[in-house]
Amino acid sequence: MVKRLSILLALFTQLVMTSYAAGDNPSNALIINEIMASNAGVVMSPATNFDSWIEIYNPGTQPLNLAGMYLSVDEGNLTAWKMPSNVGTVPAKGFLVVWMGSDDIKTNQAPFKLDCDGGTVCLSDQNGQLITSVDFPEALSRTSWARTTDGGDEWNWTADATPGATNATSVFASTRLDAPEVSVGSQLINDPITFSVTIPEGTTLMYTTDGSMPTEVTEAIPEDDVSPWINWVKNGDCEGDDTSCLVCKNGDGTNTTNIIAGVGYQGSRGIRIQSKDNPDEVWDTQFFVYTPQHIWNEGDKYHFSMRVRADRADVITPQTHRTPGSYIHWQMLDGSINVTTEWKEFSYDGVITAEQAGDGAMQTIAFHLNESPQSNVFYFDDIVWESYRDDGYSTSGAKQSVDGQFTVSRTTNYVFRLFKDGYLPSVPVTRSFIKTSNEYTIPVISVVGDERYFTDSMWGIDVKGENGITGNGSDDPVNWNQPWDRPVNFSYISPTEGMLYNQDVNISVSGGWTRTASPRSMKLKSNKVFDGQNRFNYV
Repeated sequence: MVKRLSILLALFTQLVMTSYAAGDNPSNALIINEIMASNAGVVMSPATNFDSWIEIYNPGTQPLNLAGMYLSVDEGNLTAWKMPSNVGTVPAKGFLVVWMGSDDIKTNQAPFKLDCDGGTVCLSDQNGQLITSVDFPEALSRTSWARTTDGGDEWNWTADATPGATNATSVFASTRLDAPEVSVGSQLINDPITFSVTIPEGTTLMYTTDGSMPTEVTEAIPEDDVSPWINWVKNGDCEGDDTSCLVCKNGDGTNTTNIIAGVGYQGSRGIRIQSKDNPDEVWDTQFFVYTPQHIWNEGDKYHFSMRVRADRADVITPQTHRTPGSYIHWQMLDGSINVTTEWKEFSYDGVITAEQAGDGAMQTIAFHLNESPQSNVFYFDDIVWESYRDDGYSTSGAKQSVDGQFTVSRTTNYVFRLFKDGYLPSVPVTRSFIKTSNEYTIPVISVVGDERYFTDSMWGIDVKGENGITGNGSDDPVNWNQPWDRPVNFSYISPTEGMLYNQDVNISVSGGWTRTASPRSMKLKSNKVFDGQNRFNYV
């Protein structure tokens, strides 16, 4: 029995030695195939952060589990991080991404990041023996450094990162286009302004107005001067005599629309309505904004704005009607509107609900002016009620500008980027135009980013969501407790001097128990992933 056991042990030892003799260990064939140090909003990691990463390629015929192998960014310490059992397996002829950073969220991510200044990444076997190492250059934001063919010797930059997939579909280039030049900075506006963006010969200017990153598109797009918004209020500025869209129910019972010179904004023409004393109902005095040429239906996206003031501070309430006086629903816009003795611009963007639309014949917003039992005088001007075109035009996604000429009359955030065959896309340039009638005396900070970074249920930082953790006074898991960063742009705007500062940064939720309060405290953080801008270079 002892003799038989000795023979079996000897045979097993010989098999093991044969399998891994003379450098035949399959793991020695593993290749670092792609590297991304500057992941600024490109690929989200399992930790729900934009972490740095490397891609490992297995050209062999056997799947290889990385558990127990080592990863390092220090050639002097090859065993810096022993990869855990759940790090994953590289399929035969396949790829696996190893994420770096955010190890406090996901334990199978490395406890260090790739340096955007460049460096070396090393992969070693379970014995700490180096399998392969790759030097990578100083990072370019939103691009990866990759082999132009899987496992090949040539490396180059690509804006088409392919983590976990072949590099064969990527487009490579060694030169990045210069950033687009915008003729003006972010600013506060009272009236429409025009500006231009330079389009160098051979390049394509793409832009978005929803905070997302512009990408190159090939399908047909609308001309720049075609707005997706249609204003259905005629003579909303009260400078003409058409009163078909502006109907008044005065406190004395008359329905005469009072467009009067000198009572509007900045002394222009405007509407004047006097409410009655001791009304029987809050609707004894009303102002109607009526769109006889348009019916509003459930699901319609709309924008409403107007300037309003009164002789004394008061409250007005809006509701929906069919035609003026034909009631549908008690609530419209954002509920009651506080009116002061100074001109204020009220603005609201929303979607018509089923209750507001009623039977499908809604054409009117009615404002009750007798919420107070005391008589008052109200003034209205610059009334706009716009619908959003549903004919394929969208403010979401990238659009092309052919001439680089823009006119902006309402609060709009632009993100511009240049594209050209054979080149890497330019860095984005962001401009914020904030329409306001307020006379600000302190600077305004504009933060522009993809709306999903804030509101998405799985990765939005400003919602309770479905991917959160407990703590900070919350027994329920909430997204705003997560240590997530999101890439945004911020402008520091002086009311008198315009844009003083503009930079791409990361934003995250700040504070402890105050995270449950809305609006939440946020912090802006410079970071090298934005082309080395790891500080705020303000003057």
